[in-house]
Order: sequence, then structure tokens, then C-alpha cells
Amino acid sequence: MTIFVLVHGAWGGSWCWADVTKQLSTQGYDVRAPTLTGLADRSHLLRTDIDLSTHITDVTRMIEWEDLSDVVLVGHSYGGMVINGVWAALPERVTGIVYIDAFVPDPGQSSVDILPWLNDVFADLARPSGGYYMDPLDPADLGVEDESALSLIREMSTPMPIACMREPLPGPDRPRDGTPITFINCTRPGNFADTASAGRELGWTVVDLEGDHFPSITQPDVLTRELIQTLNH
Repeated sequence: MTIFVLVHGAWGGSWCWADVTKQLSTQGYDVRAPTLTGLADRSHLLRTDIDLSTHITDVTRMIEWEDLSDVVLVGHSYGGMVINGVWAALPERVTGIVYIDAFVPDPGQSSVDILPWLNDVFADLARPSGGYYMDPLDPADLGVEDESALSLIREMSTPMPIACMREPLPGPDRPRDGTPITFINCTRPGNFADTASAGRELGWTVVDLEGDHFPSITQPDVLTRELIQTLNH
């Protein structure tokens, strides 16, 4: 059976996927939604040496220790960085990739290499901690308008090491084996429109989703439907 492994973005946690996880499970799908080290329910593990490699290891070890196969890796935002590293490490276990308004790096690229304007934004967010941890970015700056969603995201978000955004993706490159790739492009504010365009040229399935950067919270029904649809690609 296909197993969805859902990887959250910066400042997030497994809580980001609560509604999607419930809907997928209700429809009979196996789902994992790990919280990355140092965030949310694992925020007690926050350290200055946590970086992208730490989070790639979080997910690869979970897949290995639970002996998961036929995995569809789903990465939201920063989670795209993570799933690319997992995919490269465990290609034989991965049968599908879904990026949700996400960074899609090549080896040697960091998040701030892909969107350089974020470097100053992240530096400002990390200034209160002396440059180590980024305070959460306000979801209103990422297109969220629904008041209940704004309240939830603001309440649940936790600081994140800035090193996660600055560490380049380690090699090797992601496989070139025909694994189906879907990119869900959220139109508000549209930060990943260029990635979506490039994906179309590469033959990915690209879905333009009208709405903000957090569809797992603001549009869980729509997102769940799109995730299930990827199994048919």
C-alpha cells in the first residue's frame, strides 16, 4: 500500500497536517507526518547545530526503521529541501514526489540560493536570538487571510534554526528515474511561480491552487483530493 510521508515547512510541525492526515486515514491511506527536530512537539530539542542535514536524517531514519516502501514524499515549503535529500538517500523506497509551494533544490543549493531575497528576511527574524534561531514569519505575509487560520498558525509556530535555510542540499542529486513529480503552486503570494513554470517544462504535473501558502490548514479538503490524485499520475 502507498504510504504518504508528509514533511512540514519552516516553523511548523506535524500539527500542520492534522486535517489532511485525518482525511487520508479515513479514506484508507497510510500516513506519516513526522515533526522535524527542534520544532513544535520536539521544540525541547532545539539546538544551534540543527540544520538541513539533521532534518533529512529525521525522515530517512523514520522510513528505514519503520521499513516503509512505496512512499510518496510530500514536502511543503522548506519541506521540499528535506524530501529532495530523502529521495536521493532512499530512491528505491520512493514512488512519488509532491511539492506543495516548495523549494526544489539541486545539490549545492540552499533555500536562500533559490529565493535570495529571503536572506535578509531570515536574518531579521533571527536577530533577537543573536542570529541562531528565526522567529516565525507572520502567516499574513504568506497570503493567509482567514482569521482562524492566522490564529492557529501564530499560536503553534515555533522558532527554527537559521542554519536549516542556509545549508546547501548535500549530494547526491535526486534520481532521474521517471518518478512521478507533482508541484502544487499556491497563487497567493506566488513565491514559487518560477519553480512551477520550470516544472512544467520538465514534464511535472503542475497544479495551480488558488489560495495562500498553507493549504493543509486553509484548504485541507482540496489538498487531500490533490494528493490522492497524484497516485493516478
